[in-house]
Amino acid sequence: MTTLDIDLVIPSGRSDEFGCAAETAGFRWINRSDNGWHRFVMDDVEGEVSIECLPAGKNSPRDAEDAPPIPEPEELGVSSGLGYANLTGWVLMKLVANRDKDRYHLGEAVKQMDEAKMAMVVQHLRKYPTRYLREFQRILQACQDEDSRNW
Repeated sequence: MTTLDIDLVIPSGRSDEFGCAAETAGFRWINRSDNGWHRFVMDDVEGEVSIECLPAGKNSPRDAEDAPPIPEPEELGVSSGLGYANLTGWVLMKLVANRDKDRYHLGEAVKQMDEAKMAMVVQHLRKYPTRYLREFQRILQACQDEDSRNW
C-alpha cells in the first residue's frame, strides 16, 4: 500500500472553505489549524491520499525568518482550479521547505532539466536570500558528480 502526498497552495483566506469542500468530498481531517495549515487523508483501494494545505501569504513555523511566504496560486502559474506549480515557484518552495525529501525531489527534477530551465530557475532564485541559490547550485553539482557520464 502506498501513500500519495499532495501539497496544495490555497489562496489567501480560503483554507477553511477548502477544508469544508475536502470534508464533503470524503477526506478526513487529520489536523485543523487556526493558521490554515490543514491536513486531510482519504483511504483508497490503492493506498492513502494525503493532502497538506499550504496557505498562501503565510510562512511555516519551521521557515527561516527571512523566508518568502507561500506564494499565491497565480504566482505559481495556476489562475483557477487545480493545477501544477510552475517550475521556478516549485523549486523555490522546495528550497524554502529545507527538508531532505524536498532536496531529493529537486535532485531528481534537476536531472531532467535542460540548460534553459536551469538558467530560468537561477534567475528566479536571485530575487531571494542567497542561501536558496547556493543550495540549488549545491544540488546541481551533486547531480553532476553522480552522473557516470561525467567520470
